[in-house]
Amino acid sequence: SEDFEAKQVLQKKMKVKTITLNIIALLVFGLSLLYMVQGYTTFTSGLQKILLISFSGVFVVVSALFLIYLNKPATLNLSKLFRLFKWVDTIQFFIISLLIVLHVITFYVFTAEVFQSSMQPTLQEHDRLIVYQFDYTPKRNDIVVIFMNSEHYEHVDDSNYVKRVVGLPGDTI
Repeated sequence: SEDFEAKQVLQKKMKVKTITLNIIALLVFGLSLLYMVQGYTTFTSGLQKILLISFSGVFVVVSALFLIYLNKPATLNLSKLFRLFKWVDTIQFFIISLLIVLHVITFYVFTAEVFQSSMQPTLQEHDRLIVYQFDYTPKRNDIVVIFMNSEHYEHVDDSNYVKRVVGLPGDTI
């Protein structure tokens, strides 16, 4: 009877953890899909966004299938069920962490490197920056990262430029 109660407690804990994974994966899936449909522009590639949506969708399906499996009576002995619980707990922790990190680096922040000395003394050549890219309106004296390519500017390689905002729309410079 103690084994039966312990099995039920472990199954209940696995269900809660699996539901948590499912909720987070659904949130990441939904937000990522919403940003893609709205055409939210970021410095990340479309492939990275599609992979994030695919991974989060797969984790929703897998965690839902695992919930169905957990609703069956426990046929494993207590020690095997506890080992399964430890594995499930570890795997779910890494999956949730991975989904959150991938979502953040896909839609909210990216890294850039300073390749010129034009920003000295504020920034030195080869400084690395973490740049916030979500719903940003530049203000005077902000440091911004601009993606420039040969499609829009002659004699420019496809790269990010780190510059300071000196003028805003309507200003005469």
